[in-house]
Amino acid sequence: VGSGQGAPRGDADALGSMSTGLSSMAGDPALLGQGLLAGGPSFVPHGATDPVAEDTALAAAAHDLAALDPLRQQMLGTGVTVLADAGRGSRRDGGAPGVTPIDESERVALVKHLNWALKGDPHTGDVVPMDPSGDAVFKAAAPGVLLSKFVLRVAPAALDPRALNLPQGRPLGSDAKLQNQTLCLNAVTAVGCGVQGLSPRQLVDAPSHQQGTLQLVWNLTRSALLGPIKTSKMPQLNGLCLVGEDPAVLAKYRPEQVLLRWVNHHIRGYLEASPEQAAVPRTFRVTNLHADLADALALAIVLHQVLPHRSAAWDAACAALGASSTSERAEGVLEAARLGGVEMFEPQAGDLTAPRPRMLLAFVAAIFHTHPGLVEQPAAPKAAKARRALRSNPSQAREEAALRMWIASLGL
Repeated sequence: VGSGQGAPRGDADALGSMSTGLSSMAGDPALLGQGLLAGGPSFVPHGATDPVAEDTALAAAAHDLAALDPLRQQMLGTGVTVLADAGRGSRRDGGAPGVTPIDESERVALVKHLNWALKGDPHTGDVVPMDPSGDAVFKAAAPGVLLSKFVLRVAPAALDPRALNLPQGRPLGSDAKLQNQTLCLNAVTAVGCGVQGLSPRQLVDAPSHQQGTLQLVWNLTRSALLGPIKTSKMPQLNGLCLVGEDPAVLAKYRPEQVLLRWVNHHIRGYLEASPEQAAVPRTFRVTNLHADLADALALAIVLHQVLPHRSAAWDAACAALGASSTSERAEGVLEAARLGGVEMFEPQAGDLTAPRPRMLLAFVAAIFHTHPGLVEQPAAPKAAKARRALRSNPSQAREEAALRMWIASLGL
């Protein structure tokens, strides 16, 4: 109403009808998701001649919009996407809000893991291995083939590789890239690895949305390293049970809790086997997988326990235990891990001493997968096997997968 003139009665009546329509939609969530809650309808009358009718209609429309706002907020709280807010959850770099940005050192480790995971893949050979210190990973991620292949490596059932657009001797077009990234994001959301606010178009322009791309790679890396750490997949984990503890208790632990129990298990074993040593207190334990590992002492003890004795890697772990400084011990731990074949995740010494929680978690998981140092447990009784058989019923597995996909789609 910038002209200062009144609105014709027809325009005012239209505004009144729009107000009535908004009121009628208050009980219909299907209509609320169509963008009408994006701040109200766009209507700018011109040539107005009846200011009284115009003011009345505008006031009624504003009142109805205000009345609808609580329901709009309720929809947002339950995970229903309102179009006005669809773009508010992401930063300019594509990163999810409230998530600590991934720094340069972490990016190097993640790219190294990508190189390890996709080594030998016939469709990524033109870009893998990538230079960890540069921006090659973002250029390689843009067509969607690299990330989709990584998804297949982490969760083979999440994506049908036949649906991917693969380069046939020439670069993919923009539509083919967008299709690949859409398939990729749908798959990672289904397995609970999605990044809030990250869209397929942002991944096509990965060099401009580096944080979102890296967070997606980290989520998949974390899933690949932690997903298998459960007693149902690794019965030898039952060896971590304390005296008199029911294995069912350990079965409920999250992978991070299992890894923490695993680290303390080997610390306890070292102290019991070395009563003559005085460098490590008899009560030494770790309570987390970040700050308590920053001095690299616990890591050196674990490697000393799990690496083959009298090997070059074991000697390096022994040297790390006797190091006089934290930085020297961290370097010794990484050297022992390298000699011991821990290749799936390779942080830098600064990642350990900083400490960087993501890097330490992934490194501990990599050591665990390479050298668990656990004794194989006897087969479970027939009754327990029967219960597991019931839980592994295909129909139940499908229902669980559907429920997981639904929960993941809500972005909770």
